[in-house]
Amino acid sequence: MPKKTPNPSRSLWATSTWLKTQDEPSQTFFWQTGYGMFSVSESKVPDVTAYIQNQAEHHQRLDFKSEFRLLCQRHGIELDEQHAWD
Repeated sequence: MPKKTPNPSRSLWATSTWLKTQDEPSQTFFWQTGYGMFSVSESKVPDVTAYIQNQAEHHQRLDFKSEFRLLCQRHGIELDEQHAWD
């Protein structure tokens, strides 16, 4: 059986389409030029939900760019900073 290759464009499209069917603020959602996409196992959904709910507080201690660098580093992902930020 051939290995499936993830298609980030399809995931972005599906996420955008779903978000735009939600409440009014989400209807104007768009992806920034640079983005990162990570999958999350079902067992970690509560942890991710809690993180998102406390994100503003969390980013007072560690800014987004620093956190994203650490996340990429932790998972062995090479980050090209020339293209990572708007």
